[in-house]
Amino acid sequence: MLDPRKIFVTQLYLHYRKGVEQKDPVDSESGLKFTEPISKAAIYLPANRKEHQMDVKKRRSRQVFGVVAVIGLLFVVGCASSRMNANISGEKIFQAEKTVSDAKESNAVLNATDDIAVAQEKLAKAKDAFGKQNYEEAANMAEQASVDADYARAKATTVKNRKMADEMKKNIDTLRQEIERMSK
Repeated sequence: MLDPRKIFVTQLYLHYRKGVEQKDPVDSESGLKFTEPISKAAIYLPANRKEHQMDVKKRRSRQVFGVVAVIGLLFVVGCASSRMNANISGEKIFQAEKTVSDAKESNAVLNATDDIAVAQEKLAKAKDAFGKQNYEEAANMAEQASVDADYARAKATTVKNRKMADEMKKNIDTLRQEIERMSK
């Protein structure tokens, strides 16, 4: 859509170029009034000052509405993100609890007691932070607890496998000794 002011200025320029000089032209469509002679700079104002004031009021009310809408939108997004953070940290705490319980079931309590204790301590801190609505810290502590529980389970499995390997090695050594004794 073309701006009526630009159209009016263009029309005045064309009149000037044709040699037609008008002293106070008023465009009937836009209501704009040319205030100086055509040979000088084009300064134009609305012919009706009340219409101009109404335009300013409308513009200001639109600006205020826009600012209020943006602030409201930011508020809604902020509240939604805190709820989302609560849900995410709650899920991470649930996953950490599951990981710690899986580690306990895989004999990590027997073979990696220190590591499983660290995981349980971090899980307790995560639950505490969640209760205080510090969701970011709760999520971080839950992740650390989950990683520590996985490490404890892996360490327990490794220790268990080493013990089994040592027992097998002893059995193999015992069998070799018996074979050597029988072959003599």
